[in-house]
Amino acid sequence: MPMCGSSHPLGGRQAWGIDDVLTERWVVREKGSDTGQTLATAMRLYLSRWRIGMEHQQIEAILEMVAVSSLIGCFSRVAAQPLISRRRLVEIKVPELELQRRFYVMTHKAKYFTAGIRAFLDICEGV
Repeated sequence: MPMCGSSHPLGGRQAWGIDDVLTERWVVREKGSDTGQTLATAMRLYLSRWRIGMEHQQIEAILEMVAVSSLIGCFSRVAAQPLISRRRLVEIKVPELELQRRFYVMTHKAKYFTAGIRAFLDICEGV
């Protein structure tokens, strides 16, 4: 989900258009990271207008940069939750961006599933 610091102008509305976020400078994960790849795929139609201001390897550093600067970034809600709950980060809803990731659980076909493993797999399917 695209996010910005709580004092950023994009933080004050329910939803924004793609043109709004394309005028902003972004800090992104390094090439090859899952989050970076998901964002790059979603932005593929807008590459000529996408303003990447910085690329970094550390998610914690990117979260802090976005929280205290005019840069915006893209994070999973799980990674950003501590800063969201302290109101240092705000989600930027952009309906044009498809940022869903698909995860798979692989198991051995002969593996016996205990009640705990079945419960865990049920949770994974519900997320």
